[in-house]
Amino acid sequence: MRGNGRIRGFLGGIALAGVASIHPATVPLNDKALAQPTPAPKPDIYVETYVTGYNTVPGQTDYTPCIAASGANICGRRDAVACPPLLPLGAVVEIKGKKYSVELLNDQSLWDAAPIAARGLSPGRPTGAAMPLVWAHAEYLKLVVSRTLGRAFDRPDSVWERYRGERPTLTRVVWSQQAPAAQLPEGCALTVALREPGAVRWGLDGWQEVREQDTAANALALHVLEIDTSRLRAGRYIDLTFRSGANWIGTDFRILVTPRARQPG
Repeated sequence: MRGNGRIRGFLGGIALAGVASIHPATVPLNDKALAQPTPAPKPDIYVETYVTGYNTVPGQTDYTPCIAASGANICGRRDAVACPPLLPLGAVVEIKGKKYSVELLNDQSLWDAAPIAARGLSPGRPTGAAMPLVWAHAEYLKLVVSRTLGRAFDRPDSVWERYRGERPTLTRVVWSQQAPAAQLPEGCALTVALREPGAVRWGLDGWQEVREQDTAANALALHVLEIDTSRLRAGRYIDLTFRSGANWIGTDFRILVTPRARQPG
């Protein structure tokens, strides 16, 4: 009997060892365990914000509207989003239960040139500039507040104290290649401003009374010429072209003298 007892104990020990070695995943769950809900995964970052959208066309992006910052082609896709640099490219965001892939960042906020370690600038990384969407929302809030106040919210007090909302009388028009004025109110002075030393050839009413005059440097590192317009009345024209350095630009410009607008009494 003792021998039989030893055998039964030995077999029982083997059985217990076998049960202990079973992986928990292979153990059948009882009804109570099955009834317990699986906890939802927690997001790494939770943000409440406004969501806007744009179309993949050049007018709303750039000349390569289909190519995202990640290099992926996003035309036709409905699972791509643009996010602030807080989120890296390739991150997954969930909006109202639907998941999207971060393929774009705000381009104006990204450095797209060679790295400058001294300034912490790396290609594809944030520059520290204002984020366009946040900027747009801030401008909207400024408009709401301005409408409530009945005036511009960010109006400088010193400017208001000087002009009191009255447009000052225009006394001079500055003409440049970058901003070629097409009109000159009667009685205004005309200044032609060039970036380099040169000369201005000008005439009246279809290149009559032509003269050529050199420019002179001013304190703003521009090279300017004051054209005498004191005798010109509305309806007349000033024709001009210019030489920058040794080369004439090869284009004629025309400025119309217009009647001076009446100032509100």
